[in-house]
Amino acid sequence: MSSNLDDFRSELLPPRHREGRVRVLFLNNDVLGWRTFARTLEHYSADRDDLDCVHLRLQTKPWLRALTVGIEGTSGLDPHILRVRAWRRMVARWLRTAVPLEHFDVVHVAPQFPALAVAEMRGSWPGILSVSFDSTVIKGKAMRVHGDEAAARERFQRLVEAEQLIVSRSQLLCPMSEWAANSLHVEYGVPRSKMILLPPVLAGTMPLVPAEHADAGPIRLCFVGNDWERKGGPDVLRWHQERWSDRAELHVFSSGAKKVEGGKNVVLHGSVTHDELVLSWLPKMDVFVFPTHADQSPWAVVEAASVGLPVVASDIGGLSDIVKDGETGYLVAPDDEAAFTARVEQLLDDGGLRRQMGERARRHATQAFDGGRLFNAFFDRLVAEAG
Repeated sequence: MSSNLDDFRSELLPPRHREGRVRVLFLNNDVLGWRTFARTLEHYSADRDDLDCVHLRLQTKPWLRALTVGIEGTSGLDPHILRVRAWRRMVARWLRTAVPLEHFDVVHVAPQFPALAVAEMRGSWPGILSVSFDSTVIKGKAMRVHGDEAAARERFQRLVEAEQLIVSRSQLLCPMSEWAANSLHVEYGVPRSKMILLPPVLAGTMPLVPAEHADAGPIRLCFVGNDWERKGGPDVLRWHQERWSDRAELHVFSSGAKKVEGGKNVVLHGSVTHDELVLSWLPKMDVFVFPTHADQSPWAVVEAASVGLPVVASDIGGLSDIVKDGETGYLVAPDDEAAFTARVEQLLDDGGLRRQMGERARRHATQAFDGGRLFNAFFDRLVAEAG
């Protein structure tokens, strides 16, 4: 069963005492890639007759977003800190009223910080806490301070302490990449036996539509990212206008993109629905360009690869799990403009290379990120932990 908390009814709760099936509460953040994660989780869990599931989408309230915008760097604060505090209060209230923990054997939270309230209640609830991580605080925040992990640890110490509590009181951790898994092991000493990889997966609800790769017409470059500045949108736009506008179209899917006066061969699509992007637009593209400055394991890159697009992306976060450098695309050191543009130009110049890399990207994505295999392995682990 699936519900938002606003319309959740007590009769949807599993029985107070277990009667065979493992009772699981899934708390998923309902933003960006985590919305895709939640939808996929709901899809695959519906086929499990050994699970009794409640799915709740956690939505950041408009007042909370307004409260925490534009304060990063002020007096050592960060929007994340205030949001974590607000989530802790809200989730704790829900668990004491609408969805009491005694109705569940397992609680899985994605991503980690809404799990703080559950971690703090572990003394009175003997169930299993399972948590998804796209990044640890230290690795994720270091991207914002030029790779300086010591500076990130000092500046965001309160977040590190909250994350440490969540890790120490969880029975299962689900990193989205080897990069995140290694960070959990190094930063917090988590053994591999306590982890299971749960990367951005391809949902069985989304049929794969192979890329067309038409021979006629201009080559189509594609950029996806609503967080326009962080994802490197201005860089792609500038490179295209300076270097590629005579031989390639640039298709931009972003609510943050600004109209370029006099921009040549640029198509600004704005923000489109996930289904429209994956089913209608990505298969019409030729190369996916993603010079992000800070990222973990972006779903858009997996989805682009799955339809057969070679990817040129920044070599950060968990992207090395998604893009196999030199095989399915190219990974470039962040902010290395010369290397990035050179790799894009290799693909612009060589149609055969585009197709070869695109086909290898499709095979890798459909094998490595198969939702049925990965999610059912995850559900098997939850059943084993609860049993």
